[in-house]
Order: sequence, then C-alpha cells, then structure tokens
Amino acid sequence: RTEQEKLQLQSSRLLSELQSLRNKHDIRKKKYVEAIEKANAAISSEKKSRAEGNPTKKHDKFVRERISRVKDATLAHDKYKSSMANLQASQRTYVKSTDDIVKQLEALEQMRIAVCTNQIKAFLKFRKSAAELEEKLAAQLQHAIENIDSAQDVKNYTKDLHEQFHELRIVTYQTANNHDVVMKANDGVSARNIPLDAKGRNNKLKGDSSVRRDTDNLAVAIYPFDPLAENHLKLEVGDEVQLLQANEADHWWKGSLGGKEGLFPAKFVRNYRTMPDQQAPSMVLRMATATKDFKGSNASELSFKEGETVIVTAASSGWYVGGKVDSDEHGIFPMDTVQLQELPAKYLSSQPDPSPATTITLRL
Repeated sequence: RTEQEKLQLQSSRLLSELQSLRNKHDIRKKKYVEAIEKANAAISSEKKSRAEGNPTKKHDKFVRERISRVKDATLAHDKYKSSMANLQASQRTYVKSTDDIVKQLEALEQMRIAVCTNQIKAFLKFRKSAAELEEKLAAQLQHAIENIDSAQDVKNYTKDLHEQFHELRIVTYQTANNHDVVMKANDGVSARNIPLDAKGRNNKLKGDSSVRRDTDNLAVAIYPFDPLAENHLKLEVGDEVQLLQANEADHWWKGSLGGKEGLFPAKFVRNYRTMPDQQAPSMVLRMATATKDFKGSNASELSFKEGETVIVTAASSGWYVGGKVDSDEHGIFPMDTVQLQELPAKYLSSQPDPSPATTITLRL
C-alpha cells in the first residue's frame, strides 16, 4: 500500500510540472500570435504608403516599422517553436512515466494477491485438525479461494487506475494567421528597404552600394561538437554560426548553421565581438608559451605571466584569441607575447594535426 501511494504521488507531481510548462507555452503562443498580427499590420501600412506614393522620407518610416515588426515576429515564432518542442518532450515523458507507474502498480497488485493466496493455502494445509470455529473459518476461506479470479481482479484494478490518470492530448504545431505573409516579408531586404543599425540609423557603407555585415550576432566554432541530443547543432572548426540566443551567463547557446537550428556549448565558439578584427580571422589551434608578462587592459584581453601555457584558437591582425589550459579564462592577446608550440592530440579532437605554417581559414 505504501509503495502504491508513492507511485500515485509521483504521477501527481509529474502532472503538476507538465501543467506549469503548458501555462508558459500558452503565454509564448499568445505573444507569437500578437507579434504576427502587428507585423502583418506593418506590412499592410507599408503597401498602402507605397500605393499612395508618399514621399521617400515618410515612406521610409513605414519601411523601418515593417522591418522592426517582422524581426519581432520572427523572434516570437522561434520562441514559440522552442517552447512547443519542450512541452511536447515533457508530455511524452509524462505519458511514458505514467505507463511505467501503471505497470508497477499492476505488479504490486499481482504480488499482493499471490501473497494472500499463498498465506490462505498454507493456513488451510496446516490447520485441518483445528476446532469447530477454525473449521468454519477454513470452509469460508476455501469458498473464497474457489471464487478468486486473479485475471479479472487485476483487470478491474487496472481499469480503476487508468480512470485516475488524465487523458493527455499532445499539442501540435500551429501557425498564426498571416504567418506566411510575415515570413515571406522576412526572406530578404529589397532595394527600397533601408538596413538599420541598433539606433535606427542607415548603415550603408560610404562609397559602396553593399550593406555592412552585422557580425554582433555571429560566432565562429573553435572546437568540433557532435550532437548529444536531437536539439543539438553539429559544429566543425571554422563554422560560422548565427547566434539566436547567446547569454554570456549561460553554458549553452542557441544558433543557426546551414539552415538548421540547435543548441551547442558556449565555450566551443567565439563571438566576433571578442575578436580584434572581425573581417578575416583564421584558426591556428596551437599550444603557446608566454615569453613575457601581459596584463590585459579590459575584460576581453587575457592576462598571463611569463612561462604560462595557453591554447591559441584564432589569429587576426597581430593578435591571438585563446585561453588558459587549466581554467575557463579566455580572451585576446598580442602575438609577440607568446611562442607557438605543437598542440597535444587531446586538444585537437577529431581535427588533423596542422603543420606549424598551416592555418585553417574560417568560412565567412
């Protein structure tokens, strides 16, 4: 009985946790639908402005509004899909766990029936010569045994158990109204669209019709990573990853590579913002020994003492990017402060051992 109560309590706890995830998911879905509606309204306003032939300055205001709303809708959609994936995984876990609990409860009930039956049989075997009262009791017990239907008892018990558990309907992926319109508007920026920076300014390069690349949300893989779960993103050294969720306090980041999205360890990549030159970094993968003391002037620079060993993971314009061997410290430092060595095999993972003059160019 105690074991049965524990298992039923466990089921109630799982259901409570699942309900909490469902509430969070509903909030994400609501925000996603609202963002899609706002983005669609902005797209309609831009089309109306173009049809009315508004002056360029006035029309550009609608263009900027559309770009902002579509970006918000895309982010809300990604969060909605992520929340849905987490909820579905939790629901599947709940279904599997409750099935296991039902099986354990069935086994306990079968064991209880078997123990009681054996005890009664043992009593009948060794108490045949008991007094009249015992004989009467034995006759009653014999009658009870003859009418025991173990299979039916277990079937009835299992039916009662199933009635205690809530029937679960797995949620499905649903797009909001006007989803296709908003996503199509996000496919690219037309010649009339004005690329904006974080402060809403035109960021076209002077003397050049091309648009400057936004590298704030880009990172480069400095170690290979093989996925450990379905929602992980495979990385090879030199891969350039578009960052979708990258909080410096988190151990795992979310990014996009080759049309796929997934999670990967934050320490397996370097954000372009931590590199001294964002235009042409290259991977070198070397162990190095400090030839002089170096004290960084800010948080992005790696400080060390003469004789310390560091791992160099990238190089650009007279600076290296790397970290210390036995700690989580990493940053940039001048090339002339260290002497490169060969990198031990344990740090190379599956990558081939490059010659001293070889570098692995990042795929930009």
